[in-house]
Amino acid sequence: MRRNQSNKQEILIFFSHYDYPRGGEKYLYELIQRISSRYSVQLFVESISPDWKKLYKRLHVSIHLLWQPKKFYWALLPITLLVNAYFLHKTIHKRSVILAANFPLTYLATLVSTKTIIFCFEPFNIFYDKTFIRAVPFWSQIILYIIKVVYSPFDILAVQSGKILATLNSSVEKAMRLQYKKPADIYIPNGVDTDFFSPTALPLFSFKERGRFVIGHSTDYTPLKGTEYLLSALPEVIKHKKSVLVLISETIFNPQKRATYQKIISTLGIQKNVLFVGTIPQNKLPGFYTSCNIFCFCGSSFCAGAYTASLSVLEAQACGLPVLRTSGNNKEIRGGITGVFIHPERTTLFSKQILSLITLSKPKIRTMQRYAQKHAETFSWKISSYQLIEAIKMASTPQAAMKRLLD
Repeated sequence: MRRNQSNKQEILIFFSHYDYPRGGEKYLYELIQRISSRYSVQLFVESISPDWKKLYKRLHVSIHLLWQPKKFYWALLPITLLVNAYFLHKTIHKRSVILAANFPLTYLATLVSTKTIIFCFEPFNIFYDKTFIRAVPFWSQIILYIIKVVYSPFDILAVQSGKILATLNSSVEKAMRLQYKKPADIYIPNGVDTDFFSPTALPLFSFKERGRFVIGHSTDYTPLKGTEYLLSALPEVIKHKKSVLVLISETIFNPQKRATYQKIISTLGIQKNVLFVGTIPQNKLPGFYTSCNIFCFCGSSFCAGAYTASLSVLEAQACGLPVLRTSGNNKEIRGGITGVFIHPERTTLFSKQILSLITLSKPKIRTMQRYAQKHAETFSWKISSYQLIEAIKMASTPQAAMKRLLD
């Protein structure tokens, strides 16, 4: 671990697998780049992609790979935790604050420090998310059940032992209260860069100009994104609006699951109305959104991680797109003003909700576009980074002083 040569306070970020371009990885990066001039930030991960390494190198954030066995991760987890705790105890400064997201690194953080911010994106899905668990093969479900029985008490202990408990918003907190019996101390919400995500971005695709009505959608090929709901609703939509084209970007490359979706598309007879466009690089994302007329976020309302927060919803609105969004978070869109709340599990109703938006008159759509862009401006990474700094201050405050403040 590189020793901090300045007088800056050290902030250590514990995050398990830093491999994908979106989700928690993108969220943390947006925050870290805004606080890295104020603090000495170090990133501790179990794995990280070359692209993220390059980005963090530019921020002068050092990256440390935690030790883990090459096989039998969950079986050997107690040894993994002890080995990493031993080495971290020897190197972590007493003033350092740890922000940890995702079990088991949340538990590791509480083993090595009392100055901890436990960040909960959602209750740990492989333990508690029944929709996610049912989607994996039967034998995998058995393994997940065993892992849950053995380790979920330590996940709960980590959340309850952390000095500060942070999350995205009240929707996630509701799920946390049910699972962990503990409220959040602070919200650090999603944000959006409205200078970068803008209606002026040059479209990446030209289907709109060719007369197609384009619905944007992003998937990671899990139930969390609800892609199958959208595909199932499309035939009824197409009966009334034949020009509809759904552009599906992917955040995780999964050719097997894409082949499964292609079979569904073929069975439904909607091959001419769905196009997979692969992973869109970050610098081209605004052009993906401006290639669309509207955006659809239809994560399952049965998965806390699927409906409580979405960067894509905010980015699409910043680019002037009305959004179809799963009910569950009433802050990211304004129903009837910047988009439409949907119930994707109810196919017939979902089809009607899609049609209610795409059949609006052009003046109403333009008004909704303006309001969508304006609403996105209320979600600022500046505000989010300020909240993170407040959480760091709270975690740094001695326990007795914290009690006096709270009293």
